[in-house]
Amino acid sequence: MATPTLSGSKHKTIHTEHPYIVREEGIRFGEPIIRGTGMPVWLVAGMYKRGDSVEEIAKAYPHIPLAGLHDALSYYYDHKKEVDRVIASQRKSKASLKAEGYVLDKSGFYVLKLTPKAKRVATGSHTKTKRNGRKP
Repeated sequence: MATPTLSGSKHKTIHTEHPYIVREEGIRFGEPIIRGTGMPVWLVAGMYKRGDSVEEIAKAYPHIPLAGLHDALSYYYDHKKEVDRVIASQRKSKASLKAEGYVLDKSGFYVLKLTPKAKRVATGSHTKTKRNGRKP
């Protein structure tokens, strides 16, 4: 069955035994998602495994129906090995995170540490500085 998406294109939808969970060719590489949202099951399961309650996940993603979040967890428990494999593949090694400029914050999460140049770009600042730190 082809399902129209928000962009107007059509993707083949593969229904699962869970009413809110589908796979759509061309969306998230055909991984299981919550129907109509693009939210991957592995993301919901990962947040839940990390300690977030379903209610906390629902607050973070208010456009996702609560029943869809519960169905994503049900799908996770029915396909635990498959989903855990995807969760593991999403993790990066500490060395690669550090090489990309991430640092461990006080709460134990890796966050991107912006260099002064990156901060200017990220904040939209157009201040130019020379190598010795003086303004031109």
